[in-house]
Amino acid sequence: MIASTKWTSRAALLSDGTTVPITNLLDEFGDETDDPDEAVTFVAGDGDQWFTGLCSDYDEVTIQ
Repeated sequence: MIASTKWTSRAALLSDGTTVPITNLLDEFGDETDDPDEAVTFVAGDGDQWFTGLCSDYDEVTIQ
């Protein structure tokens, strides 16, 4: 399960502490976009595990 996202580095943090890359961002028309501000949904995964989510469900995490 995805716990949080980091849009600028296109990474999703899973609830077990591992990260997987966000491989696709999709806009409201289902077209791929590279702009996180236009994205409505995303796909994240590493080959073994795949996840989808609504961008509005996740606030970007800032790392200090």
